[in-house]
Amino acid sequence: KKMVDREQLAFTVRLLAKTDGRDKIVRIAQYGSRIVQFLLLRSGPSPLAGKLKKLEASCGDTRKVIRWGKFTSDLQLILNVSERDPRLRMLLFLRHIFNFLYMLFDNIDYFTKLQLLNIMDAARVAKIRGHSWFLRLLFQCAGELIVLSRLAPEYQHLRLKANLAVKKKKELLQREDSANLDDEVQSSLREAREAHAKIQAHLVALATAAFDVPLAFDATGLRTNKLSPGVSGLLGLCSSILMLRSLAAKT
Repeated sequence: KKMVDREQLAFTVRLLAKTDGRDKIVRIAQYGSRIVQFLLLRSGPSPLAGKLKKLEASCGDTRKVIRWGKFTSDLQLILNVSERDPRLRMLLFLRHIFNFLYMLFDNIDYFTKLQLLNIMDAARVAKIRGHSWFLRLLFQCAGELIVLSRLAPEYQHLRLKANLAVKKKKELLQREDSANLDDEVQSSLREAREAHAKIQAHLVALATAAFDVPLAFDATGLRTNKLSPGVSGLLGLCSSILMLRSLAAKT
């Protein structure tokens, strides 16, 4: 039990040591507080709802601070897109371009609110930021769909190969054949598991982006009737949990 506790503690430390890890944890608190506000206000005015509103705003500002200068990493990704598939290469390039703009204007938005920058009015900054976020998510979804369409047949082939190897081994064991297929079976199963893990990772990435698309569309200012706090909070919370799950798998 002590060993498990130590491993969990080490994992938590590694996760919190990452900028993205802290950002996603604060994001969960941000959207989680929005949902709780919505539920509290359904039954009438609540002092706690006001406190949660402040917590939500504070979490939003905290995330902006955590992401100071993060646009520079996207600039590097723009210059190093090396995907062979021309469709994916273009989608990745556009995704990184708009994520760069989103992160850049996220920083500008924060300093504009503090009146430390006066490049343009805050409403225009927020609008550019929202459009950049929305377009980045659309290109991300398109890219994930292309990757999944390419991986699915490969996974089906590897799974069939693994099933045939297992079946062949069972037949040899029944005949008490001395032939040893352990290496072949294990190799086939490992390849199938790796392909399944890739598909699962891309499905999670697609779901994460899909949850955020309605939130980003609200941020563009193109929608007159915005999502209710309950719906937007739920979508944001779901995408935040999936983001943290993906990040934890890489930690």
